[in-house]
Amino acid sequence: VPTAAAYNPDADGGSPVSAIATLADATLAPTADIQAVLALFDKVAADEIVVTDDARTVLGVISENHARRRFFEAFEASQDDIFGESRRLRRR
Repeated sequence: VPTAAAYNPDADGGSPVSAIATLADATLAPTADIQAVLALFDKVAADEIVVTDDARTVLGVISENHARRRFFEAFEASQDDIFGESRRLRRR
């Protein structure tokens, strides 16, 4: 949803979000794994994607920055486990 559309004073506050959504079909299920999340961000080139349930009720929003940051944090932690490095020692 473009910010300008969301704050348009002429917009009907009672209409569904889908009325102003630009990527209405680009949604994620709450069970989506990180590969599916990142693949959808790559496909639609959006900064944020809506998480919906089966009835297409909005449950939340995930940003690309947050998803990628969490992915790389988890990747780094797994590398630390593999190579036996401590985060505390590496950051000194």
